[in-house]
Amino acid sequence: MADRGNKRQRTTIAVTIEEYREVGCSIMNRAQGNERDFSRRWNAFFGVGPPVAVDTWNRLDVDVNEPELRGVGPFHLLWALMLLK
Repeated sequence: MADRGNKRQRTTIAVTIEEYREVGCSIMNRAQGNERDFSRRWNAFFGVGPPVAVDTWNRLDVDVNEPELRGVGPFHLLWALMLLK
């Protein structure tokens, strides 16, 4: 049985939709421009909208202090979404 007193503290970096949009723009190498074009381009690149990507990232339970996960950031999820598309 697990010891509840030693529960690992969540140390994932929480992000907002605006922050994720900026990260996505840097990966797409594009400015945000008008909303319709941005949404179409974002969905073409990543397969999901920014709110879904943000919700997915914020639900991940990643301990960024673990040595093998050091440096993991929200942009890694966007790259994974591009590869899964």
